[in-house]
Amino acid sequence: MSSTIEYIQLLQLEQIYDIFHLFHTPLGPHDDWRYYSGLVHVGLFMKLAGVFWKNPMILDRDEMILGVLQLLKKSSVMMLLPHLKEWFHSSATPGESAKGYVEFNSPDIMDSAAFRTCGIGSFKREEGNVCFYTVNGLYRGFLREKHIPRHGPRPSNEECRQLQALRNSEQKAKYPVLRLVDDAEPQSWWIVGLGDQIYQEYWFLVNFEKRIFWHTRLRDVICVWSDGDGIWSPELWGLVEAASGLEPHKAIGEVLNEMENGGSIDGDGESEEDISKEAEGNNHSESSVNDDGDDGDESYGEFIPDPSDFFFDVFSKAFK
Repeated sequence: MSSTIEYIQLLQLEQIYDIFHLFHTPLGPHDDWRYYSGLVHVGLFMKLAGVFWKNPMILDRDEMILGVLQLLKKSSVMMLLPHLKEWFHSSATPGESAKGYVEFNSPDIMDSAAFRTCGIGSFKREEGNVCFYTVNGLYRGFLREKHIPRHGPRPSNEECRQLQALRNSEQKAKYPVLRLVDDAEPQSWWIVGLGDQIYQEYWFLVNFEKRIFWHTRLRDVICVWSDGDGIWSPELWGLVEAASGLEPHKAIGEVLNEMENGGSIDGDGESEEDISKEAEGNNHSESSVNDDGDDGDESYGEFIPDPSDFFFDVFSKAFK
């Protein structure tokens, strides 16, 4: 029996490697993330490799999960992250970032927030273009303001703390999601960075306990995934105004239906059915990638924007 299980696990491992080779995903720190991110639906991995994140042969090879995350579309990252809570804790190590804080771009890229990534219970992982950190609220120290170039005398440490406190207040008033993070239990939010650290197109905020996912394109809206069996039905997940807490909410499927009734999805978008299918993986007998692989066939050597941005922009307008 054990040999049969090990054989199936080995087949899953080989399928993941085959998908990597098909889409030329980068597994090294010097590969250009732009040519590989946002190419694949998570449904492709699940059809060919099942619930691969439960396979110990894959979990023991951290680069496998990292490679999958880097290859997925943003909407597929949203689908997969709820299943990776234990992996994040096991793959990260206790500790803090070098500066004790990490800057995270707000919806206005010129107005980044600084999160405190230190304190009791903090975790981190830094590897190439990938980084994970647990968050201990907004940063309240002096270092960030100290490093900002200024004309005239440099402010004292205490003055820098006051400037940082003022910046935090202004940003929390402007971006409600920052209030959620700042008021949460320490280390309950994670920064998940999957690529470029300047534009941060593949950076996310995740709270596994509250089941919240956020990307800057969602602006003032957060996504709350369902628990239990509902985790497999993303069209039923809730979209919530960050300023209102966790109620009231609209289901993703409801928002997409409203959009379709008001207009058509453009050629770069996907339908509600496509989003739902990304989380389906019950048919693991597929032997080809014709249905799902065409998104990445022409990606080698040219940068193709992730069409998930279209959906996140739609979600951000769910309550307008």
